[in-house]
Amino acid sequence: MERRARLPDGKAHRRQYRLQSPYVHPVALLEFLGAQFGLFGPILLVVLARAGFRQLRGPSDPNKTLLLCFALPVLALLVVQALLSRAHGNWAATAYPAASVFVTAVLLEGGRQRLFNVSFGLHLILAAAIATAPAFARTWPMFEQLKFLRSSLGWEDTAGVVRERLAEERYGAILVGSREMAAELLYYLRDSQVPLVVWHPGGAPHDHYEMTRPFGASTREPILYVSLTPCPPRVTGAFANVTAFPAKRVPLVQNEARLVYTCRLTGFDDPDGSEPK
Repeated sequence: MERRARLPDGKAHRRQYRLQSPYVHPVALLEFLGAQFGLFGPILLVVLARAGFRQLRGPSDPNKTLLLCFALPVLALLVVQALLSRAHGNWAATAYPAASVFVTAVLLEGGRQRLFNVSFGLHLILAAAIATAPAFARTWPMFEQLKFLRSSLGWEDTAGVVRERLAEERYGAILVGSREMAAELLYYLRDSQVPLVVWHPGGAPHDHYEMTRPFGASTREPILYVSLTPCPPRVTGAFANVTAFPAKRVPLVQNEARLVYTCRLTGFDDPDGSEPK
């Protein structure tokens, strides 16, 4: 009998606030704070910290205080969350529209036009680099050295491997096992009519995709499993029929490539009703 799909709940978001030993994570906090320098800009972040502290100690302009009310509480909450659990750097983006207006007013009213221009120039250079880097990334030595930059390459070609498999047979769903893979394939396969679902071994969802796109007994077969590692037994063991296809090589930088593994799965076996949740 076909099982009804579960409705998303708030467990994945509540898990972000879980407390687990060692209860505080100073390294994660430093990573979050470091990410803010890249997200908001090093000059603007320092100006925000200094001017914001002065404004809180002795309010001089109610308009500036109002702007800080939209920025500092968000940052404070995420700092606490980063220390106690985890917080991705981009989660603080909602604090920076108001913060941008605040620091601009502080710099211009304080006669710091040159500092403002330097910061603005840095942001323009970074924006131009981000826009043009993908066209040259595979030949730039910088991408060869920085892992976090290499990880941003090759996803369109990875999706191309999946497209080739989908063209060979009519699949009922694409199954992935990670947040990263789900996010990238949802973007690069956004024109595909084949639904994407996420494998989760049980318990509360760990992220948004496990919450909103969980694999279940009602998922149509055959299923195409996609991974950057050989199809794991924890997934294939739940199916009666498994066909592993040869791995496809996706170039990243000059001396490195990504291997994309795909498997055809049918006959999901869930005798005790303990399907992934």
